[in-house]
Amino acid sequence: MCIYFQNNNPSQSFKVTVGFKEMKNLSIKYQKADETDAHVELDSGGGTAAIILHPIEDGETTGFQFNMSMEPVQGRPAGEPNPDILRWVNSIWEQYDTDGNGTLDPDECWVFIKDHMAREINKADYKARWAQMDTDGSNSLD
Repeated sequence: MCIYFQNNNPSQSFKVTVGFKEMKNLSIKYQKADETDAHVELDSGGGTAAIILHPIEDGETTGFQFNMSMEPVQGRPAGEPNPDILRWVNSIWEQYDTDGNGTLDPDECWVFIKDHMAREINKADYKARWAQMDTDGSNSLD
């Protein structure tokens, strides 16, 4: 399940907090299993974000209740990354960087691709595109 947010306000960014309760057979993707709150920041003028819930046990009934709050945030300095995107990227690295060296090698990256984009790209296409992603030729993404 995906909860999608979009900010159409041209001049104001917002921080959205979603508190989940009574989660049945669900966890918040890219967060620790016991976390029940999710935070996203929506940049002004069309910023988008999503919270993804995934089942813990396939084939079992799922359910949840939630409450949501939204507050305006001051703009970030130019060039500073959105903290929610940075947290999401860091969580991917923690999950898929299995050797803990701070980079994703082709095999680690393929596991991510297979887990999240299997319908969009097959292994042969992935191998052909690896050089485009590995721009410095180090055989890893950092």
